[in-house]
Amino acid sequence: MDESTRVDRRRWWGWPASGAVPVSVLLVVSVVEPGHLLVFRYLRLPGLLGTLFILLIAFTCFLAIRSGAWRLFTTAVLVVFAVLWAGVAFIFGAGAGDDDVVARYPSPTGDHEVIVQPGMAGGLFDHNYSLRVRHGHGLVAREWDLGCVFEDLGGSLAVDWVGPHRVRVAVWHNEPPVVVDVDQSTGEPEQLASSSTC
Repeated sequence: MDESTRVDRRRWWGWPASGAVPVSVLLVVSVVEPGHLLVFRYLRLPGLLGTLFILLIAFTCFLAIRSGAWRLFTTAVLVVFAVLWAGVAFIFGAGAGDDDVVARYPSPTGDHEVIVQPGMAGGLFDHNYSLRVRHGHGLVAREWDLGCVFEDLGGSLAVDWVGPHRVRVAVWHNEPPVVVDVDQSTGEPEQLASSSTC
């Protein structure tokens, strides 16, 4: 096979692969901001999808770049970056890197856990904490917003699992707790335990 045939073949494969990059960007954006497209609600896997996205870009560069040295260098750098991304996602997804987690409330089966982290909302409240439901571990870990606590944790927050996929959360003083069902397969809560998220 001569060089011109190889270049033509790379061009033929390069266009579909290059077209897959914008689709992958849309996928990643939809994972970060779920709900824009219904199917992406079930693909909220930033560790795994981020790794696949980087590998897709590496594959596209391998097909599209003509210079052998640049093609090899670019592909190798992107593959190394994908491996690093996967490693970080695995470590953080496994919970080893959650230095800012204030409290954990695992479900009876261990499939889900409610985690409490300092929230990003400022303003009138000195203390605010984000409640999230985490499902799974490692690259396939998913997290979903559950609510926000705008008071001191010691006096207001109470989290109890009343079943393998049902959690009871009280976030305000003198208010009845909210019982939230959690999807068994994805970990997504059916409603928020508070009126807002952090």
